[in-house]
Amino acid sequence: MSSPLETTVQETQKFSPQNRKRAITLIIRVLKFLQEFHRTKTPPVLNLDEHPWKLYFDQLPHYSLIQVGPHFEYLKQLFDEDNFVAGNFILKVGRPTESDCPPPSVVAENWLKAGWETPGVEPQIHHSKTYKNVLGQTVTEAFDDSPERVEAFEDWLDERKKWEDSEINVHDALNVFSEYFGLWSRLRRESERFQLFVADGVFRWESPEGPVHHPLLIQKVQLEFNSRVPEFVVRDAFDPPTLHTGILRFMGIEGKDISRFQEIVSKEHIHPLGGERTSEFLKELVQGIWSDGLYFESMEDVEATQAPYVYRQPMVYLGRGNHGIFGCSGSIHSTSFRDRLYP
Repeated sequence: MSSPLETTVQETQKFSPQNRKRAITLIIRVLKFLQEFHRTKTPPVLNLDEHPWKLYFDQLPHYSLIQVGPHFEYLKQLFDEDNFVAGNFILKVGRPTESDCPPPSVVAENWLKAGWETPGVEPQIHHSKTYKNVLGQTVTEAFDDSPERVEAFEDWLDERKKWEDSEINVHDALNVFSEYFGLWSRLRRESERFQLFVADGVFRWESPEGPVHHPLLIQKVQLEFNSRVPEFVVRDAFDPPTLHTGILRFMGIEGKDISRFQEIVSKEHIHPLGGERTSEFLKELVQGIWSDGLYFESMEDVEATQAPYVYRQPMVYLGRGNHGIFGCSGSIHSTSFRDRLYP
C-alpha cells in the first residue's frame, strides 16, 4: 500500500512539467515546515537512559546459543569464532538449559549451609556441630575431625567449580534470553509506539541545549521469535542505515552539514556494526561538525574532556516508533528522496 506522500507524488505525474516542478517545490516546502513543527513539538530523546530498553553487544556472554552474523566487521572484535554463524542476521539468542549442581558426598552434605546449589555463591560449612550422642551426652564435633569428610568436601568443591564455570555462562545467556523475551512481549503490545534500532557512534557533550548522550548512527532492525527452537533473531529492517538527524537538528547543526554526512551514509551504506570505514566516518562526522570534536575507538579509550566526542559501543535499543516522515532519517533533504520526486 502506498503512503500518503507516495500517493501525492504519483498524482503530480498528471501535471505538465512546469506545474509538476511547482507542485513538488510546494510539497517539499510544506514537508520541511511540518518537519520543523514536529521537531519543536516532540524533541528527540537526548539521553540513552531515557529509552525503555537497551543492550550492548560487548556485554553479551560468550555462549554457544548466542550467535552473530559474520559479515558485521565490528563484531569480530567482540566474539570468538565459534559464535559466528553464516546467515542473513545480526544476532541470534537461544534459550539455554540450566543444569543442577552436582550433589555433595553424603558425609559432607549435612554440614553445608543453605545456598550451595546456587552458581556464583561460595559454599559455606558449619565448622562445628553440637548434639547428643547415643549415651545422651552433649558432644561438640568439628568439621575437620573427620579426614574422610574433609577429603570428600574438597573433591566435591573441585567438581562443583567445573559445573559453576559453565553454569555462570548459561545463567548469563538465560538472562539475555529473558531480556529479549520481555522486549518481544512489549513490542507485541505496543508496536505502534516503539521501534527497535541497532546503533553506534555514541555522542557525548554538555551542549548549550543540555547534556547529550546518544548514538548518532542508527539502523532500524526487526525482532523475530521462533518458539519451536526457541530463539530470537535480530535482522536489519528494509530501511538503510541513517544518521539520527533529529538530534543533530535539535543541537542547531546546519541542514547542509547534516545532508552532506547523510549522503555519505546512504551512498556507502555506513552500518553501525561496520568495521574500519564506520570508524573513519564517525571520526569525520564529529571532527567535521565540531571544531574541537574528538573521536575514541571505544569507551575505555575516552579521556576526560569538555569537548564533544564520539566513541564506539554498538547496542540494540528500543526507541520511539512514531517518527513517520519527520523522524531520524532526514529523508526530505536527501538525494534519494529528490530522485523519487524527479524521475
